[in-house]
Amino acid sequence: MKKESLTYFLLKVSIYISSIGLIFAGPFPLSAQGKERVFSHISIDEGLSANHVKAVMRDRNGFLWIGTTNGLNRYDGSLVKRYSCHDSERNKGNNNIGYLYEDSKGTIWIGTDRGVYYYTPETEIISYADYWDDLAGGALNWVQDIEGDDKGNIWVLIPDQGIFRTSANGVNLY
Repeated sequence: MKKESLTYFLLKVSIYISSIGLIFAGPFPLSAQGKERVFSHISIDEGLSANHVKAVMRDRNGFLWIGTTNGLNRYDGSLVKRYSCHDSERNKGNNNIGYLYEDSKGTIWIGTDRGVYYYTPETEIISYADYWDDLAGGALNWVQDIEGDDKGNIWVLIPDQGIFRTSANGVNLY
């Protein structure tokens, strides 16, 4: 396992353990492959939208994105910035975030329990991904996974609906 992967994994485990109610008495050191890491507890007291964490991702700029049962949060190492997962243009929203993925362009894809949204870093706007609305009634249930491939396709797994794909050539449901 790479150093970065191990660090990311340990951070996910630390946040998960913290989110289920185990409270640590402050920062604690952890040694990973010869380097000492310090983990701190992040909770609603520090600005997190909820203590029930469902998804964690680190983006290309080093921000830690945290999806909770009550919204999306960006942590820069000091401060938590909250985002509402709501597209005001389409009047759709859902803050129960279960999956996060950053594509090759830096767009952050957000899987909720009522479909897919995406965050555009340049504008800091969250939009509903309506690409699949004409297929099987749209990607409207809980999202289990979002991944991208080397061709720029975005793949979304919704267990009771199938696998949705968006590409430069259109959209598909498998």
